[in-house]
Amino acid sequence: EEMLGKNLQQLLSPIHKQQDFIPGVANFIRTGMLERAGRIIELTAAHKNGSEVIVEVSLSGTNFPEGHYAVGILRDVTARKQTEEALQKSRKEFKLYFDAGSVGLSVTGADKNWIEVNQKFCQMLNYTKEALIGHSWAEFTHPDDLYADNELFLKVLNDETDSYEIDKRFIRSDGSILYVTLSVVCLRNDDRTIHHLLASYIDITGRKLAEEALSVTNRQYESLINNIDGIVWIADTETL
Repeated sequence: EEMLGKNLQQLLSPIHKQQDFIPGVANFIRTGMLERAGRIIELTAAHKNGSEVIVEVSLSGTNFPEGHYAVGILRDVTARKQTEEALQKSRKEFKLYFDAGSVGLSVTGADKNWIEVNQKFCQMLNYTKEALIGHSWAEFTHPDDLYADNELFLKVLNDETDSYEIDKRFIRSDGSILYVTLSVVCLRNDDRTIHHLLASYIDITGRKLAEEALSVTNRQYESLINNIDGIVWIADTETL
């Protein structure tokens, strides 16, 4: 009873997507030409409580001796649209975080190929994004570290784990070595197949080079002591 007799414009929200909808229906009622017949139109309707309801409308035309009538089948898609909008917002936020990350980030497929990499990771390897996407991380991994990384990756493929962490080396475009701490998380489909893998890379080159330099110094010091022809002892100020 509340609906019957109301003008269609009283039920719809005045947004630009539907500005041509009312004139189109009015034109059909006058002329019998419904240009949008059979097409799905998305409209926003005004609920009685003041909220908005998103509906999909399928229009068709009916002619009677007394005139032309537009028939609409409406479906409430508010929940679906809200979910889509929330998902789109979440994707935008993730992309912003991904692109502006302070550490290297990548999205990888089950074939080991990079699907996406952020600018920070490109800078770390000294390659352009185009040179990395579509290529396997194995191509850029130091040969001595490839076996250990492959073993951990195989456990993910076999659904034995969903994550792993390893220190490894990459070879930069100029041939220099990049040391990273690699952390990998696997996102799976409902059937447990791999959807994609998200990896982060923390540059530890400075620390690793310092450790190697210290190790070399210690070995040289030990060799020097062992080859001195005499007695050598080490003491502090209290035991001297």
